[in-house]
Amino acid sequence: MQRYPVAYLLDGDAHFYSVVGMIQQLSQVNGNTICPEMIIVGIPNTDRNRDLTPTHSDVDRSMGIDSSFSKISGGGKQFMAFIENELMPYINSTYPTQPYKSLIVHSFGGLMVMDALANHTKMFNSYICIDPGMWWDKMNFLKASEKALNEKNFEGKTLYLGIANTMEEGMDIKEVQKDSSIETRQIRSILALD
Repeated sequence: MQRYPVAYLLDGDAHFYSVVGMIQQLSQVNGNTICPEMIIVGIPNTDRNRDLTPTHSDVDRSMGIDSSFSKISGGGKQFMAFIENELMPYINSTYPTQPYKSLIVHSFGGLMVMDALANHTKMFNSYICIDPGMWWDKMNFLKASEKALNEKNFEGKTLYLGIANTMEEGMDIKEVQKDSSIETRQIRSILALD
């Protein structure tokens, strides 16, 4: 029986069909074999603010974090425990899986990729992180991620980090890194990961 690697996709309800289409294009169409055929597990969220934030954050009005949002933040560890202890065993017992696993997430969910890479290093083989909100928790999450990336051994792991160009027209990478406005905080926080 043929077995397949598994890609776990957060915000699966919003991105399932586009990711399936990309994987199909890269694994089958016109003889493409850039990536293998795989099982894609789309995971919807009942509460993104709770599930996709790895740490609790206090009020940060500059980034739209008010007290109601702050109160529920920080449920990412429980969400990751659900994936590891309940969902993965179910997928492995129900479908013909290989041991190779990927985590694909964007935006707020990108926090979970960086947290999983830093704190659940053996859980996945590859991590695809698209435009993560590294500014989370008043930049404390960025500092913790940088520390982990510099101190831990990630041999055999891959990380793809994609950044959306949210810079104003005419602004370049050097200029945005010198900027201190709230409007550029997202892209600056990602660029700070070196």
